[in-house]
Amino acid sequence: MEAKDRVFGAWTALGPKIEKKGCYWLCRCACGREKWIFVGNLTSGKSKSCGCLKRKVLSEKNSTHGLSKTKIYKTWKGMRQRCLNPECPVYENYGGRGITISQDWSRFENFFRDMRDTWFEGATIERIDNSMGYFRDNCKWIVREEQSKNRRGVTLIDTPWGRIPVGAAARKAGLSNGTLWHRILSGFPQERWFEPSSRKKNEVQT
Repeated sequence: MEAKDRVFGAWTALGPKIEKKGCYWLCRCACGREKWIFVGNLTSGKSKSCGCLKRKVLSEKNSTHGLSKTKIYKTWKGMRQRCLNPECPVYENYGGRGITISQDWSRFENFFRDMRDTWFEGATIERIDNSMGYFRDNCKWIVREEQSKNRRGVTLIDTPWGRIPVGAAARKAGLSNGTLWHRILSGFPQERWFEPSSRKKNEVQT
């Protein structure tokens, strides 16, 4: 092996040794680590570093885009929770009924690329056609008040678990939808909406 041929990726081959299993070269990685590498792995490109190159690529891939604390990032994250996380309180109204997110928007950078130019302070994302999923041509930014008017028959209430749909709140409390609606519409104090249903004797009171 000529001196000029002794560089393989991040490896620099320093010297050989012959063993029963074949020829190995002592190699020094660009990061400074030394290791004996089978010569076939060097010449075939199978071994390009001690592993530091792979770690660098993964680090760059997973590095923050610097926008994780912005409102537009929180919108993207909330969109994914509604559509992809069955534990999300409003999942039944999104992912649970087939609302999807385009594959391109699985990366925040792509969502940001498509939607940043029309974003404004106080904006919330809205699907133009509520029967379809989240993708560039079906989404727009609107003010939150306008979205509440367009919401698909979902009544949100304040609960110990946050502001969520009545159906989700009933499940959280271990109640039927009918029981919870009865309490709400009958004028029960809000702090009693989520009491165990075994306390039926009190449900005639207001």
